[in-house]
Amino acid sequence: MADAPNPSEPARPRPVVLPYQRVTIQAPVTVRKFYSALEAQLYANELADHDIEYSIVNQNAATTLGWYSGFAQVELQVHAEDAPEARQLLARLNVNSSDVEPADNADPQAPIPDPQGDGMLVTAAAYDDPGALYDAAATLGAAYIESFLPVLVPRGDRPRGSGNRFVIRVRQPDLERAREALRQEPRALDDEPRCPACGSWQTFELPAPWPGIWNFLLGRKLNNERRLECLRCHHRWIG
Repeated sequence: MADAPNPSEPARPRPVVLPYQRVTIQAPVTVRKFYSALEAQLYANELADHDIEYSIVNQNAATTLGWYSGFAQVELQVHAEDAPEARQLLARLNVNSSDVEPADNADPQAPIPDPQGDGMLVTAAAYDDPGALYDAAATLGAAYIESFLPVLVPRGDRPRGSGNRFVIRVRQPDLERAREALRQEPRALDDEPRCPACGSWQTFELPAPWPGIWNFLLGRKLNNERRLECLRCHHRWIG
């Protein structure tokens, strides 16, 4: 006969598995759309806290579509019967995807038990930015490597953390293949413009058929300012 659980032992946290590893919901209803998988997962966590089963689709668009991924939105879907409650929960939630921290303060380099097996999960990479974490997850997903992410929670009034604390883990047998895939991941150059609203590198310069024409006619000094637009959230700014 199995021993009864010890109530004094802390509950083992439920592992967070990437949404592309979840079973696709039959006859789904889209309750919200996003411009990044990170933002979608933060809102999906709220549904999970209320035991609402969800699915996230198009989360790997950045890897498979490249530049054109800015036109594909990530969709958060639930069962039809859960849609009204899900919409109510999401309507009162306001999460900034750049103001999050890992819920667990454990050593990012320490292996952790595999929640779905007898082995261990080991660190494939660690980042100081949550967006980079989800970009890496999409890269591994495209390479058919199962990966595990930390639970991310709003920072609130806490100070911003420091160091590479956003960790992506894989199973030990997948480690070398995962690191090789991440080494081949394309990186944006440091001097490339980045959207100040959503943090995306996928931006483009708005066309200006007659740049500086009025300044030229009025004898004003020309400037090098560019009008930019984000492909993900369509935010526009001067850069």
